[in-house]
Amino acid sequence: MRSPVLCNTFATVSLIGRSCRRTSNSSARRPKRRAQFETLITDFRLAVREALHQVNLHSDQMTLAADSLKTIATESRHRAQAAAGSTSEASSNVITSPAPPKDSRLRLLK
Repeated sequence: MRSPVLCNTFATVSLIGRSCRRTSNSSARRPKRRAQFETLITDFRLAVREALHQVNLHSDQMTLAADSLKTIATESRHRAQAAAGSTSEASSNVITSPAPPKDSRLRLLK
């Protein structure tokens, strides 16, 4: 029969041995895990950089489109104002004469 002290000592040594193996395995895995994290971080940075580049390109395209629309709207406004002015001028140039009396029309036809 084993003494309780020896059993406890054996258990402690066994636990320490397992712990050392875990630590050594963990230490051995650290560089690999670090490399995996570095790869993930690099991939993430590249993906974000590309996404920001695309956003910048689209933003530039939207700015150009907005400038073009503004120019078109300004030209349209000027043309509408010119047309309104011409219409007003043409309207004022029309001479309206009063309608002849109904009797005179009948006389002309006879």
